Amino acid sequence: MGIVYEAEQHGAHGFVKRVAIKVIRQQYARQPEFIANFIGEAKLVADLIHTNIVQTYHLGEAHGVYFIAMELIRGVNLEQFTQRHLECGRRLPRELAVFIVSRIARGLAYAHAKTDRDGRPLGIVHRDVSFKNILIAFEGDVKLTDFGIAKARGYLTDQEGEVIAGKADFMSPEQASFQKTDKRSDLFSAGIVLAHLLLGYNIFKAATPEESRQRVLQLPIPDFRTLDERIDDRLNAILHKALARDLRQRYGSADELLYDLEHYIYHAGYGPTNETLGRYIRELFDGSPAAPAPSPWMEKSTGMMLRAEHLSRPH
Repeated sequence: MGIVYEAEQHGAHGFVKRVAIKVIRQQYARQPEFIANFIGEAKLVADLIHTNIVQTYHLGEAHGVYFIAMELIRGVNLEQFTQRHLECGRRLPRELAVFIVSRIARGLAYAHAKTDRDGRPLGIVHRDVSFKNILIAFEGDVKLTDFGIAKARGYLTDQEGEVIAGKADFMSPEQASFQKTDKRSDLFSAGIVLAHLLLGYNIFKAATPEESRQRVLQLPIPDFRTLDERIDDRLNAILHKALARDLRQRYGSADELLYDLEHYIYHAGYGPTNETLGRYIRELFDGSPAAPAPSPWMEKSTGMMLRAEHLSRPH
């Protein structure tokens, strides 16, 4: 429902800051429900200030068009990252796959624990932890983005139980079966991300979204050790606990998942860092991926001049 542009924020004395600008696509821009959720998303993420979550700077309106100014990430999403490996005939090192998901677990742990100003839990569930919503900067930072279909008390319209929110091949069994979700739903999705990074493909992805949804509900979770010789007993156990359909057997919190992932890569005393990942991705892309010619877009808002080009790399 949204589209993202690259923009310049201008200030006094020649101040210029490059930002990303998210707007509602034109076909939805006059529908009150979409506008309300867009505003709700901006208000929700305004106070989500964490190194592994894309920062939101500003909610604005110009000529009847609402926009969100966000942190601009120079990098790629995991879909582009994985596609580049396929093009080069390379496999992502096991430790880097675990490191990437550990950073997402850090961001989720922060979001899940977020409270309002009175200390009441917001009950945030992202509901769209997927390859397109996880970014890697060329410096090596891993960022979770797009809380547009998140569930949070008092911020976004929630039709859970009536409609399915999320991408079929990354959703939890609760999402796929129209059930209520909690933070454990995001951990199942994180498990899918980890398995996908390790194997190079998504075990739940099928020809159609409906087939993918059925695979999420019914596909036996494999012994990952038989699919990739690099997956040992401990990593296989982590994957199975993250992908447990029985909520009582799944990780209870992102902190628990984070602990197991970090222990796995750091228990010997040394493991990957942002800098390690940064060197790897810069070498992988040899600079940055090619982008199509930009299309110009300009707009004014209070206190800000925006000069934007449509991005080939979604945020």
